[in-house]
Amino acid sequence: MSDPAALSLAAAAQALRARHVSSRELADACLARIARWQPRINAFISVEQQPADEGVPLAHKDMFYRKGRVSNCGSKIRRGWIAQETSTALSRLDAAGMPQIGTLNMAEFAYGPTGHNEHWGDCRNPWNPDHIAGGSSSGSGAAVAARLAFGALGSDTGGSVRIPAAACGVTGLKTTWGRVSRHGAMPLSHSLDTIGPLARSAEDCA
Repeated sequence: MSDPAALSLAAAAQALRARHVSSRELADACLARIARWQPRINAFISVEQQPADEGVPLAHKDMFYRKGRVSNCGSKIRRGWIAQETSTALSRLDAAGMPQIGTLNMAEFAYGPTGHNEHWGDCRNPWNPDHIAGGSSSGSGAAVAARLAFGALGSDTGGSVRIPAAACGVTGLKTTWGRVSRHGAMPLSHSLDTIGPLARSAEDCA
């Protein structure tokens, strides 16, 4: 396969099941694009060079906790903070065999619509780095649009999935409140926060 990163999430999963491509090949394709595009768009905060060797590689906003790992939530205040548990959303992706290729840039504490972050650097729009990527799930929208990951997990309180999806030309889903567990995800507003995907199409989000 010439460029596995060009596949949609659904097509990558189908190719993986048919053994036309391996999970390692999918991950390597993403890692090669990250090496090329990360200096320009700053979508990632951290990158897993050796993700789990199964499934279709995804990435997640840097506000979902993973036990024993740093979760900065886009803030200097939380720099180096080690999570004591793994979020329910990540645990379910792990159980489904969906490896995480890295953590994604975001507005500090998920509060901001532009992708500006004075601590980790602004996330740029991959279509035009002079334009914003939207926020607060800025890295999620940019990473999917630039084909650095096949899909990404974000959060939406007042547009934080929908704005970067619109700005970066991808699909974002604001799920029904309570439909996806928020346990182990940094809260902005307990009564409004939702967890949702960003991907290249509605089919991929489903």
